[in-house]
Amino acid sequence: MKILGPFLSIEDEDTFFWMRAFPDLKGREKMRNEFYEGKLWKEELEQKLMPILEKYDVVVVEGKEGLGNWR
Repeated sequence: MKILGPFLSIEDEDTFFWMRAFPDLKGREKMRNEFYEGKLWKEELEQKLMPILEKYDVVVVEGKEGLGNWR
């Protein structure tokens, strides 16, 4: 998983978003599950980050040309 962000919204000063890139949709599911089931998320990040989020949305966008050289 590559992190391409965070970015601030140009429409709302209280909004930001992260862009994450994966090699393909199958890889996305596996990598996402490994992260959210992992020790870092479960024992440290989840309890710090989730309480400060008012809203959480996910949008999946596929690039026609991908990200070029993945590695």
